[in-house]
Amino acid sequence: MTAILAARVEGGILVGADRAWSDDEQILECGPKIIRVGPWLLACAGEITCDWEALQEQDPRTPSEVSELLGTRSDVGAILVRGRVLRVGGCSAGGAWAWGTVRGDAAIGSGAAWVRGAWDALAGYENDPEKRMRAALRVAARRCPSVAGPFDVVWG
Repeated sequence: MTAILAARVEGGILVGADRAWSDDEQILECGPKIIRVGPWLLACAGEITCDWEALQEQDPRTPSEVSELLGTRSDVGAILVRGRVLRVGGCSAGGAWAWGTVRGDAAIGSGAAWVRGAWDALAGYENDPEKRMRAALRVAARRCPSVAGPFDVVWG
């Protein structure tokens, strides 16, 4: 599946993600899981059934409009960043999207606990947020078989 972490650091929100796609039999490399959609930075984990590349040409103004673009056929979790506002959302296949605002950091995907724990553990050892994010993602990949690089790190 994946590991996606959105972390609050001085100057903004940093989002990191792996590029693994897995099913019952294999783990493959996929395209970036973090994209810009209008004013939003969007990262998704799970079964995305919308046209991921076409999303980048849209200009949604609200989380509800992002939900409409993603559709309800998906079984997916998402992180949505705009400025200093961080939202986490989810949708079960056929259900409605639900979004919540997060005050701290947020992680989603099968490697969420690993990447979040590594991020916290590295706080006293790595001062560069991008290096720290990549290191946390590498730890998640070592511990969770469905997480694999390469890794993308993007400022919100």
